[in-house]
Amino acid sequence: MPFDNLSTDTEQGYLADGLTEDLTTELARIPGLFVISRNAAFTFKDKPRLPSDVSTQLGVRYILEGSLRRTGGQMRINAKLIDSMTNGNIWAERFDGEWKAVFELQDRMVGEVATALKLRLVTSQQTAVAGGTTNPAAYEAYLLGRELELREKPEDWIEAVKYYEQALAHDDAFGNAAAALAWMYREAHWTEARSKLLGVSQDEARSRANAYFAQAAKNPSPAYYRLLAGRLNMMQKSDEAIAAASRAIALDASDPSNYESLSMAMIFNGRVEDGLDNLDAAARVDPAWSRWRYFLAGLAYFSTDRYEEAVVALEKIGPELKETSYWDFWSGYSGLMVLISSYGQLDRDADATAARERLKPYLAQAQEPEYTGLMAAVEFPFKDYVNLERLLVGLRKAGVPELPDGFTPKRGVRLDAGSVRTLLFGHEIQGRNIRTGESYRRVTAEDGTARITVGDWTDHGISTVEGDMLCSIYPTRWRFCGVVFRKSDGTFAQKNEYLLVLQSDRFEFSVVK
Repeated sequence: MPFDNLSTDTEQGYLADGLTEDLTTELARIPGLFVISRNAAFTFKDKPRLPSDVSTQLGVRYILEGSLRRTGGQMRINAKLIDSMTNGNIWAERFDGEWKAVFELQDRMVGEVATALKLRLVTSQQTAVAGGTTNPAAYEAYLLGRELELREKPEDWIEAVKYYEQALAHDDAFGNAAAALAWMYREAHWTEARSKLLGVSQDEARSRANAYFAQAAKNPSPAYYRLLAGRLNMMQKSDEAIAAASRAIALDASDPSNYESLSMAMIFNGRVEDGLDNLDAAARVDPAWSRWRYFLAGLAYFSTDRYEEAVVALEKIGPELKETSYWDFWSGYSGLMVLISSYGQLDRDADATAARERLKPYLAQAQEPEYTGLMAAVEFPFKDYVNLERLLVGLRKAGVPELPDGFTPKRGVRLDAGSVRTLLFGHEIQGRNIRTGESYRRVTAEDGTARITVGDWTDHGISTVEGDMLCSIYPTRWRFCGVVFRKSDGTFAQKNEYLLVLQSDRFEFSVVK
């Protein structure tokens, strides 16, 4: 349970919350011990509770509760372990010490609780938490940032970032702090409005996210492995994403986000039933279903042609549920995309039209004028094209355009899969970005490895042909999908014989080598 803050300074509640969260993580690492998630336990914060009620609602037998009091550099932690079957204490202890010895006190508590439950510790005491720190100043700065981040309001991220940066200034090997910064800057770079909130451009936010991610990799935490799994999914490497998410669970089996991360990787990989099993595992440590969990369930059902069940799950992410966090945006945005396709597959035209209207406010926030099949191809990186094709078919039946701006070339022929491969793979093309006028050059090997240059930007990536789309993944810019047209009025001299249409860009080009 959330430890009570008994300090005279009520604003020091972040210390008690941080202690609770770290104890949850460490106890969950003990073999044979199931520990409910921090999120589930915190639903009881500041509420009267009986051990029997907690036991019934969360499906647990033992309850650890306590308090923290800090005065200056001194700290006192009181804790007791309750057996909900008898409502009696089976262990109670008081821990006094200096704040700088907080890690030793935590180790003692975990050890004594394990002894009381007659379990063995997975590691010896004094072993740092994965991605953690042994610097008390860094730890306190991190807890302050964590409290602000968990409010899940972007406006609180400004101060959270400052505290996380302070934590890294005290300990540059503090993996948890680096992973938190990598996540926040990654999310900020998606739109200009979010990056401006942190006082940087989208490119700067992307650059910082990559830098902090590299720093987090040196002392990996569960949060780092979740980030890694997300990156690997977007790069269509769901096999590797599964391994990363599994590592996150091994380091913290009490966090439902780790199971949800593994579920997503399983779904993109085509292992849908395993994905659903991991949603059940997430529900075991946190029984309250989030909007994000309903999205994953809907995506899983959709991926096995269970469109009615997909609709039931996705409709639970309804407009009547007030959005209270940043993640509520993503579940609504992505959930509506799959819901629209589900309605399309079921020929429920009126419902599909209504869902497309509900999507418009999300598109406005994402700075997209309309939703298209090309966007779906980018945002749902399934391992096998058949799963993406199912989504595209549903969207098309629901009236969603495949290409942006109602694009149809006045004079030209769309290339099929074989023609795209023959034209590009093993060749160099040159041309320009029609929107910006920047020069455009791409060299694609027979195996799909590619080097692309647009103006001053250049990167190496991998290209594949999915359906008749050219999809490319670049580490600094994630994933793009587009279609190629042959222009009947283009010439080699003007380097405009062909046209590549992406969601936001148009490139005209010719094959030069």
